[in-house]
Amino acid sequence: MNVKKYLSNKNFKNIMSAIMITIFSCVVGYAVRNVYSAIDNYYISLVVNRLFDDNNYCCFLHPFLCYIMGIVSDLLPMADAFVVCTSAMIFASVFWLSYISLTHTESLFKKIVMCMFVIFCSLKLDIWNTNYTVMAAFLVMCGIITLFVTLHGEKKISYIVIGTLLVGLGTMLRFQGAALFIPFFALEAVVCIVEQKKEIKSFVKKFVPVFVPCIALIIVLLISMIAVKNSDKYAESVLYDEARVTVEDYPMKPWDEVADKLPGVTESEYSAALGWRLADTDIIDAEFLSEIAEVGSAKKENMSISGAGRAISNVISAILRDSVLLLMTCIIVLLVVQIFICGDSLIRKIESIMACMGAMIIILYFDMIGRAPARVMSSVFL
Repeated sequence: MNVKKYLSNKNFKNIMSAIMITIFSCVVGYAVRNVYSAIDNYYISLVVNRLFDDNNYCCFLHPFLCYIMGIVSDLLPMADAFVVCTSAMIFASVFWLSYISLTHTESLFKKIVMCMFVIFCSLKLDIWNTNYTVMAAFLVMCGIITLFVTLHGEKKISYIVIGTLLVGLGTMLRFQGAALFIPFFALEAVVCIVEQKKEIKSFVKKFVPVFVPCIALIIVLLISMIAVKNSDKYAESVLYDEARVTVEDYPMKPWDEVADKLPGVTESEYSAALGWRLADTDIIDAEFLSEIAEVGSAKKENMSISGAGRAISNVISAILRDSVLLLMTCIIVLLVVQIFICGDSLIRKIESIMACMGAMIIILYFDMIGRAPARVMSSVFL
């Protein structure tokens, strides 16, 4: 009798439904795309699995996460520790997002919409194999949703722990991906304060225990990550990588404009650095890359009114070309329309407009500095 009662329990049904959604998402996610379809993931995988050196530290990840991946690599030498760890993170976050969507959404329509969003992340956004920046953004999104669900509902310690853990994992995986949520988190926090202005003291009492642990964890992770990254042990490697990122990932001036300013550099060497041909590190070393990055960088030249115009055109073209970005844009527009039609408060309507404007400003900024690939847009849209 107790078994029948448990099986008929609403929470049990939600757990089983979330598990089935997650398994379906996982199977579909790995069936529709190759594991290493994101080349950055492959490069990081080589490092954390110690295929280059016994030291598996990667400056793009938090050192503690690298340490965990190193342990996994030792325990499972035939497996890819990066894929194992990121898959475990995504599996947990997809399950949790499905569970809280089913548990804390009243209408059947909204439950279906949330479940379809999870499936969309598998089929189109390809959350299981996408660039690790998007993975980090997805983890942080799930964590922030969990914390705000707790803030507006019953305060559950388990929810605070899970939400904080998800945000922490996203921050360790890719801080830049996690940082994209800061303006949207701040906007939602301000709106909540405005809505609760008559009971601000009671709101603060609810807000502090829910979000202070998460904020404290982020600060600790950031300080420790910066401390390790800037230590003497990795100083030269970090200098090399920062210069490499400027040279290869951002716009650079043509050779004709910099030839006179780089007397010790030949055109072939300059072209080699811009073309990712870095095999001979005796020539293209940290000092060489830093020199041409300082002289040849064209990032600041695009920070103008004309640059903003080009950025708008580029972003529109990118959205129209990419089916995922186009679909995400349509979903966001529909959600904003739904907020206006369903009689939400004025402050919520203003929030939705400001969130959309903020997302566009962030994307335009990245495009103006020459760094707005689809993965950055997808992370912002999340």
